[in-house]
Amino acid sequence: MSQKPLALAAQSRALNNAPLVVICLLVVDSLHFVFARLLLPYLPPTPAAMYVLGVSTVQVAVFLAIWDKIDFGVFRRFAWFFLSIGFLVAASTVLSYGSVAFIDPGTASMLGKMSTLFSLGFGLIWLRDRFTLWQWLGALLAIAGTFTIAFQPGEFIWVGVVMVIVSTFMYALHAALVKRHGHSMGLADFFLFRLACTTAFLLLFTIGRGELIIPGWQAWLILLVAGTVDVTISRTCIT
Repeated sequence: MSQKPLALAAQSRALNNAPLVVICLLVVDSLHFVFARLLLPYLPPTPAAMYVLGVSTVQVAVFLAIWDKIDFGVFRRFAWFFLSIGFLVAASTVLSYGSVAFIDPGTASMLGKMSTLFSLGFGLIWLRDRFTLWQWLGALLAIAGTFTIAFQPGEFIWVGVVMVIVSTFMYALHAALVKRHGHSMGLADFFLFRLACTTAFLLLFTIGRGELIIPGWQAWLILLVAGTVDVTISRTCIT
């Protein structure tokens, strides 16, 4: 008997284990800006983001090719959707990777919680969602924390703050688009084509900025870990 259905079933059970998913998110999601800072001495932000997303794209594509199948018809039917969210995620990632040149990863991570506010805004105004009292309290805490961090002396801090806020806005817009239009496709195909389009736009940004370079072996070690932990594992838990 084929082991593929068994492997996919086991994966599904793991992803449906809410406490396990929450623990994984707490561990890996906060490492995004840490990896960005680790890569800063080796690569400019744009190619660093491109290689990280590229590593994850290859990992997901290989997994699907071995254990499942890739339905390219999904991309043909929803090309506009994947290109739109790919651009938003690519631009958001470049800004977040660039922000750590001005602010430390911990500050950037706290500012990233502004995504709560933007997600609430899109949910209320565009998606007509309804929220609980705890969600409103979380949004107020995110706003208060953002203002506490933002109103600090120093021109360079402001540059980093603005970059993170714009980055989180673009990522929240991508999430709203996914919630509005992404329900009619399989999770695996959605994840792969989202990654592929994001990587493609990052490649275009890198070429446009004249920053297409080959990383050294030390950078590749960080890129492999970052792509696996910060994208493949982290985004799989979220999606």
